[in-house]
Amino acid sequence: MWLLRVLRRRPVLAPLERALLEGLQAHLAPEPRAILARQIEAVNYIYRDKESGEVNLYTSKKQSPSRFPNQRLEALWCTVYYRVPSEPDLLKARLYLVSGELFTLAFGKTYRKIASQDEVHIERVVFHVDVMQPVSETPPLSVREGEEAQLMECLPQWCTELGHRWAIEQVLPPLSPEERQQHLQEIEASLPTDYLNLIQACDGFRIADAVVWGLSDIREVYLPSGAYCLLAERGGGYLGVLKGQRDGYVYYLHHEHLEPLAQFAAFAEALEYLLSRPDLP
Repeated sequence: MWLLRVLRRRPVLAPLERALLEGLQAHLAPEPRAILARQIEAVNYIYRDKESGEVNLYTSKKQSPSRFPNQRLEALWCTVYYRVPSEPDLLKARLYLVSGELFTLAFGKTYRKIASQDEVHIERVVFHVDVMQPVSETPPLSVREGEEAQLMECLPQWCTELGHRWAIEQVLPPLSPEERQQHLQEIEASLPTDYLNLIQACDGFRIADAVVWGLSDIREVYLPSGAYCLLAERGGGYLGVLKGQRDGYVYYLHHEHLEPLAQFAAFAEALEYLLSRPDLP
């Protein structure tokens, strides 16, 4: 499986993951340390992409744990520099927050080799944001209400129509044309036309309990059929495009399956499908 199936009762952190998080807590003040411990305790399933070394921690929406006061939609919290006995080099892991909760541990491609290591020596931690500094669930660039309303008005018609059924919020400002072109060249995949129109108006947004990622947040996952660039996510379900493919098709992927479960010619159609799925938490 590309997303590791875990026991619903109590998912188990890999030795490396647990050792790193335990070591990190020693670098935190008592209050954030306690919040992080409660978040780890509340994890109810885990996504692991062993190729990219990315680990995502999910919690139940019905029993959401305490959040950090900094509740930006997505933020790079810290970079942990550490060593393990089996590797001579200094390693690093990046930890990301989503709406005030620890979500992603990005270990990189060495993860597959060192996931079983239970001895971690942290040399230093670089914090990029203050998690205890209150920040509401607003875009990273602090778009004001009036400016966000203007962004909403610029969304494509298909977005507006979906917004009549599911609330759209936290609309991020679009990248500059230069930044947009740079990201498009790096992606190496044919994106659907309606998604390309969308990124001219914004760089992502939240819709109901799903997130649509802009170019700056697109990630990759590796399946037997190839590498997929992920464009949207909702509770273990994803929308992605296949790298190297030029037809612009969008695929629905699920963390419990090795291959795509559905294919769409348009991003709007795929997003409606994702939002309508009753089997996602």
